[in-house]
Amino acid sequence: MKLNQFIVAVIFAAFSSLFVGTTAFAQTAGNGTLTDREPSFKGGPTALMAYLDKNVKYPEECRVAKIKGRVSVICTIAKDGSITKVTDGSKQKQDSRLVAEALRVAGAMPKWDAAIVKGQLVDSRAIVVVPFK
Repeated sequence: MKLNQFIVAVIFAAFSSLFVGTTAFAQTAGNGTLTDREPSFKGGPTALMAYLDKNVKYPEECRVAKIKGRVSVICTIAKDGSITKVTDGSKQKQDSRLVAEALRVAGAMPKWDAAIVKGQLVDSRAIVVVPFK
């Protein structure tokens, strides 16, 4: 089935860590073609949450100043599952230190399971939202 615009969203469970309460939200956007399988972090939502919990470092200056925010990172996921590009996708302006940290962590993510369209691996996008609170 073809659509002018296709968006599939998966909301993962919320979790918290010492400094960062993170909720991961992944979104794929196709080119008008439904995906057979959307991209996913290897190990699933639990593994993604564990990765973020372990790797996100709340910038100390922001923590002390109680600067909060939600940073949306748009990740381009290649056919081989590697993260080839990360950009700030936040609709509202966020503190640049929070954005830099979210981009750093997203860019360092291990390979994902790539999206599949019509039985073929395809490049895709995922959005990971990292709240700092």
